[in-house]
Amino acid sequence: MRDPRRRPIIRAVDPPHPPLRFDRSMTALASAPTAPVPVPPPAAARITVHAAPASRAGAHRERGRARRVRHVRDAGALLSVATGSLVLGGLTSYAQTVLPEPLLPAANSISGWTIVTALVVGTAAARRGWGMRGAAIAGPVAFVALTVGYALVSTARGWYYDPTAWGLVGLAAGPVVGAAVGALLSRRERIVAAGAGVLGGVLLLDSVRSMVEVAQYTGWTWWIVVGLAGIALLGGVLLTRLTSAAAAAIMLGVAAGVAAGGAAVLAVLSGAFLI
Repeated sequence: MRDPRRRPIIRAVDPPHPPLRFDRSMTALASAPTAPVPVPPPAAARITVHAAPASRAGAHRERGRARRVRHVRDAGALLSVATGSLVLGGLTSYAQTVLPEPLLPAANSISGWTIVTALVVGTAAARRGWGMRGAAIAGPVAFVALTVGYALVSTARGWYYDPTAWGLVGLAAGPVVGAAVGALLSRRERIVAAGAGVLGGVLLLDSVRSMVEVAQYTGWTWWIVVGLAGIALLGGVLLTRLTSAAAAAIMLGVAAGVAAGGAAVLAVLSGAFLI
C-alpha cells in the first residue's frame, strides 16, 4: 500500500518538440547548387628594380671630375680677383691726381687698399661660396695685384714706384684680411665677430695712427671717415649679427688687439724705412 505520509515525487519533463516540417521550398533550397564565393586575386607583387651599385672606381672618377671642375672654377675666380685688383691698383695712381684734396689719402693708404681688397675678395667669395680658407688665399692675390697695378701705372706716368715693400706687406696682411672677409660671410656668430673685429681694427688703426702722424699734412677728412667706417662696421655687426655678450666681447677684443698689434708692426717697419 502507498504510504500517505510520503509526498509524490514530481519530475520535470521537457515538453516534446514539435515535429519538424519541410515544405517544397526548403527542399528546393537545400538541393540547389551553392554558388562559389568569389575570392579576390592576390595583390600583385611589387617589383623593385635596384640600380646596380656603381663601382668604387667609377665613384672615384666622378669625385675626381667634380673636384677638377671646382678647382678650374676657383682658379678662374682667382684670376678675376687678380685682374680686377690690378686694374683698381692702376686706377689709384690716377685717383691721386683726380680726387678732391681731402680724399686724396683714400688712394694711397692702408685703409683705402684694405677696403678695396675686402670688396674684391668678398664679391668673389660670395659668388663661389668660399669660406675662410678660400678667401684667405684670394686676399694676398688681391693685395699684391693692387700694389703691382699701382706701380706699373705710376712708373708709366713717370713716377717710379718699387712695389717690393708693400708687396711683402700684402703677402703678410692679405691672408688675414681675406680670412676676415670670409668670416663675415659665415653663419657662426663668433666667427663673424672675429672677422668684423679684424676689419674694424684695421680701419680704426689707420684712422688713429694717421690722425696722430700725418693728418697735419694730408688733412683730417679721410681719417675721420675711416674711423667712422670702422665704428659703423663694428656697430652694424653688433646690432644685426651678434646675439650674445661673448660674441660681442670677442669682436671688441679682436679689434683692440689688431689695432694695438698693427700699430706696433707699422712702427717697426717705419723705423726700418721699409714703408
